Amino acid sequence: MALLRAGSRIPNFVLPQRNGGTLRYTSLLRDNRIIVLVVGDTPQTASATINWLTNAKDATSDFIERDLVILILTQKPDALPELPRPFIVLTDANGVVSKRLG
Repeated sequence: MALLRAGSRIPNFVLPQRNGGTLRYTSLLRDNRIIVLVVGDTPQTASATINWLTNAKDATSDFIERDLVILILTQKPDALPELPRPFIVLTDANGVVSKRLG
């Protein structure tokens, strides 16, 4: 499957949020710009993601000012640190949505 390119339409999906409830991707489209971060399941990828998130947390107010939401799709949500809004951790337990996104 080819990777999505910047500006491509993302197929709708519904996934459970780490902190409870579910999230439908299309529910965010009207009021937000969205960054989708797919976390791989290798230790190297998880480590790189945690480093990126640690640095990105410093820009939280900038993300909010720009109406950005960062969706983080992972099979292992407990491996990630607690994150403030606009970061939303979604559990893609079997990796199906991640694979659809490329």
